[in-house]
Amino acid sequence: MRHRIIIISLFTWLPLLVLSALEGQLLGGSAAVPFLQDLDIHIKFLIIVPLLIVAELVVHQRMRFVVKQFLERNLIAENDLPRFDAPSPPHFGCATRCSPRCC
Repeated sequence: MRHRIIIISLFTWLPLLVLSALEGQLLGGSAAVPFLQDLDIHIKFLIIVPLLIVAELVVHQRMRFVVKQFLERNLIAENDLPRFDAPSPPHFGCATRCSPRCC
């Protein structure tokens, strides 16, 4: 989890750093606030992004319970069960879906 947080945070923040350096806005230039002095950007990408990743895990864990409740309480019609248990589209993995097979 920690490795994933670091990689995704750097993946979102590092391009901003590189582009700011290429534009000459890293430490000064014509920008009102240079990139390295703009705390708002750093808070968004280095604090909030990791919090969102952790929140994804919490939501996924809670969704397991919700999905099981759908099955236990017979909220899914018999003819819809195959569709309910069907795999998600290929761009989604078990980390983002909660079919009974993944939970």
